[in-house]
Amino acid sequence: MVKKSQKSAKVLIAGYNSSFHDEFSGYGRIMEYSKGANIFDFTGIFCDDKYSFIGAIIRRLLVEIMIIFKGLRVDLVHYIYPEGMVFISPLVLKIFKKKIVMTLHLSPEWFNKKHNDSSVIKKLAREIFNKLTLRCIKISDCALSLTTRVIPEYRRAYEIINVRYVPHGIVTANNAPRSKAYLLDGKPTICIVGKNYRDWDFVNSIFNDSRATNFKFHLVGVDFDKIIYPDSVEVIRHTQRLSHQSYVEVLSNSLFMLLPLHYATANNAILEAYQNHLFVLTTKAGINADYVEKSVFQLNDPEDTFSVIASIIENARDKTIDIDEILDAARNSSNNKYSWAAVVSQTDEIYSSLI
Repeated sequence: MVKKSQKSAKVLIAGYNSSFHDEFSGYGRIMEYSKGANIFDFTGIFCDDKYSFIGAIIRRLLVEIMIIFKGLRVDLVHYIYPEGMVFISPLVLKIFKKKIVMTLHLSPEWFNKKHNDSSVIKKLAREIFNKLTLRCIKISDCALSLTTRVIPEYRRAYEIINVRYVPHGIVTANNAPRSKAYLLDGKPTICIVGKNYRDWDFVNSIFNDSRATNFKFHLVGVDFDKIIYPDSVEVIRHTQRLSHQSYVEVLSNSLFMLLPLHYATANNAILEAYQNHLFVLTTKAGINADYVEKSVFQLNDPEDTFSVIASIIENARDKTIDIDEILDAARNSSNNKYSWAAVVSQTDEIYSSLI
């Protein structure tokens, strides 16, 4: 069979920008940086959450119909957020010999997650949609994994041989953040951001350590109802969604990001930490070889947290280490490996290999 040239082959990228992310973060940014591909950004249809159960089904069906019509005009369709979104369009497009690529973000266990559905109809609908989504993933020509560690897991769960690693991306800034040396004096600031796969028991154990009173904590976009801390601990709760500028301000005034994870996943937060010069304190699951720089430290136990921080601060004050040098190196490496230009280049190569 003669393959089409890269110029004549047509690609459709279908997805949305999550409401959890601002205009500079999230995997949906790939749509802005992909040159030459057709883009179907259905954020306005799918992602405002202000609709009923029936409305959600109608919107999902509308998106799928639109993907089918748009997909018939191209050679390959790339679904950037398939879990919880697709349920029929890949099955239809495969009939017309279209190539299907999906970027996977969640553990296969997501399909077995228990939900507190208020009615039997909702429960049944969720089960049906999940089964259809699972079937759609399994017929993919290629699945993209955001980390190499979970590739064997995806191959087993979805019975897909062609699973390839392509990293998550980050919008890179030209100007490096100011020196963080001034943060070595006074109360060290720790930020905790995001929800997915976070180990809240680990966080709560840290808050209930008597040493936590010597630190200031920022909570951004977390599961606030799962976090418990004593009044003696200084915690700033950002319960409203922050603008990009406000979020960067929080990161700029913090020296550490606490990122306790219980599943190996690509994480937008760790890339944001690199961009904004923060040390990352994470659990074993977060020590992901694809994303780890020298500014990342593993916590084996909640009690390790303040010892690790004390060691970093003490070594910086003694000039044993140069924190700006370490954080600059992590940022520069991140810019090279995780820029959206680099990510798009890798996905383009995969498209070409399929068509």
